[in-house]
Amino acid sequence: MTNQPLTNNIMKTRNMKTQNIIQPLRNHLQPLALAVTMGLGLATSAPALITIETVLVGDAGNTADTRYSPNRGAVAYDFNIGKYEVKNSEYAAFLNAVAATDANALYSTTMATKCIERSGSSGSYTYAVVSGRGDCPLQYITWARSLRFANWMHNGQPTGAQDNSTTEDGAYQMSLGTAAVRKAGATWFVTSHDEWYKAAFYKGGGTNAGYWSNPYKSDTAPLIRAAPGTSRTGGSAWDNGALWGGSGGPIAVGSYNAGDSVGPYGTYDQAGNLFEQPETLYSGRVPILGGGGPYNDGPGTFTAQYNAISYYTEGMGEWQGKGFRMAAAAAASSPTYDTWASAQVPPVTGGPSGDSNNDGVANGVAYFMKQTGLLTNPGIDGTGKVTWPNGGNIPSDQYGTQFVVQTSSDLQNWIVPTTGVDNQAGFVSYALPPGEPKIFVRLKVTPN
Repeated sequence: MTNQPLTNNIMKTRNMKTQNIIQPLRNHLQPLALAVTMGLGLATSAPALITIETVLVGDAGNTADTRYSPNRGAVAYDFNIGKYEVKNSEYAAFLNAVAATDANALYSTTMATKCIERSGSSGSYTYAVVSGRGDCPLQYITWARSLRFANWMHNGQPTGAQDNSTTEDGAYQMSLGTAAVRKAGATWFVTSHDEWYKAAFYKGGGTNAGYWSNPYKSDTAPLIRAAPGTSRTGGSAWDNGALWGGSGGPIAVGSYNAGDSVGPYGTYDQAGNLFEQPETLYSGRVPILGGGGPYNDGPGTFTAQYNAISYYTEGMGEWQGKGFRMAAAAAASSPTYDTWASAQVPPVTGGPSGDSNNDGVANGVAYFMKQTGLLTNPGIDGTGKVTWPNGGNIPSDQYGTQFVVQTSSDLQNWIVPTTGVDNQAGFVSYALPPGEPKIFVRLKVTPN
């Protein structure tokens, strides 16, 4: 039963709950695709606007760095951390998605100098990266802005007003103010102090491997003002001097890409471009800043100060020397369908081809989307796509094996399209071909 393909739940416009068929509609203005059979689900967001590269930080349960007080760096779980600091281009996409009306001051006019420019008026604001600075790390971040960005990522990068479905809830409940903490089940979040510290300094390869003194697999202090793209003694990604100042600023993330400039788990720039602000608050108010920033210049070397907790009076506010880095939950082992079904409340019954709650969506499709409750058909978005969210129960690399998009012109003969499918970690979508008078599309799911 658990390997039975879900092919028998066809939709119709009649009010039937166990066998529904959607009749094709003709539209001379544009082709119309109706999601049928396996493709039924609630499409809560458009396909991802950005992709943040991450690296896995393993060695769960590692010991803390006891050289400093308080001890730090112990993390009981595997997690993914941003390979780079959040970039101007990524934050601009966020603003364009949710800040046409900027109710929570996600944008600051100070960003216009070296980061992002804003045009228009409230209600129709648009945002564009300052020329040539799309890959540079975002400056002038605040603690609240970084958490709202994380909520947007957690919620699937939706477009709309700043509310609980976009920026105000998700990984963090922003109505709690400085009492907001990461919620259980968060998929994207700002790094904690311990997560950031471990990714930067822990040697890896076991749970008691020890810590480097600098975040590039070295105990040697970094040199400054080396040319981007070159190796340098100490391997730091630190940059300041000539590239900072009136017309300068942080350089593109990953510019120092030699092997000895990379962190123990594959991160870049944890020794600078910028100081980096984690989610962690101390005394309920001031976040610490890790990494390195533009004001620690010296006669020729920069002695790493990353191990100290730095309390800056502007820590809760914006500053040109401060950015942030995202983290994400590590992918858990995919459950079997039976495990998932029995864990639901109430348990899902009837097997993957059944419809436990009589909403017209097969149990196996709900399993694919990792959604419960009453689900509805995904519609056609403004770009002519149909999108099904992938909740993670079936990895995206199982396309063609455990799930596949199929199309038909008559509801009898189904084929796998060779173009138009976009399969990502969080969704699979199909772009309707132009010129078709009618077309049906479905997501065929075969649970493990």
